[in-house]
Amino acid sequence: MDLEKVRRAFKRNRFECSVFETAGEAAEYLDGKIDGETVGFGDSLTLQAMGMYEKLSRHNTVFDVHQINRERDGFEKSNEAFLDLARKAMVTDVFLT
Repeated sequence: MDLEKVRRAFKRNRFECSVFETAGEAAEYLDGKIDGETVGFGDSLTLQAMGMYEKLSRHNTVFDVHQINRERDGFEKSNEAFLDLARKAMVTDVFLT
């Protein structure tokens, strides 16, 4: 995939877009760029693998459905928590997926 072509297409459609060689570089960029915001995560295993919740929650309010503990809270309670977090994530300053 030609990431530079993708980046130009995003810019042409007024999206902010950056391209990085590694996930670590992307994580550091996002950690530095997003500060003092409310942040919502889509159901992204990539963000989870990058450790973004841990990084961003140090200096932002982060809503991430992966933080629900179904074993601890039980299925019914965790479903309610999932829906609550998912709704909150959709109306944040920044949404990552």
